[in-house]
Amino acid sequence: MFDADLARRAIKEIENNPERWKQRNWFCQTGQCFAGFVAELSGADFTPVEEERRFFQDSTPTPYIINPDTGYGQHVADYAAHQLGFEDYDHNFFDGHTTDADRLFNENNTVEDLHRLVDEIAERQ
Repeated sequence: MFDADLARRAIKEIENNPERWKQRNWFCQTGQCFAGFVAELSGADFTPVEEERRFFQDSTPTPYIINPDTGYGQHVADYAAHQLGFEDYDHNFFDGHTTDADRLFNENNTVEDLHRLVDEIAERQ
């Protein structure tokens, strides 16, 4: 079941902190996309870049958080999608159709788009 309340709280945080919102930026240390705000409101810890690189053995910083339920690293989009109620979402898997989570996390979304999408998804529930 879609958690429209959480989505709306994330949008409110974006509206109250526009300088922190970077929808096209998946590096949550410097700014957050919609998924990052959802994750933050859900209790996720953002992994420092150095720890992130060591934990994932990668030279490029990526948008991972520490899942407060498991203590393990998880991609911010996967964590946020699950918190919003999209249990089957996996940012690494694309089967040819766009999901509601994909639409919410789209890098081109404006705040108005987010309001409209949340309302559309909530209405279908």
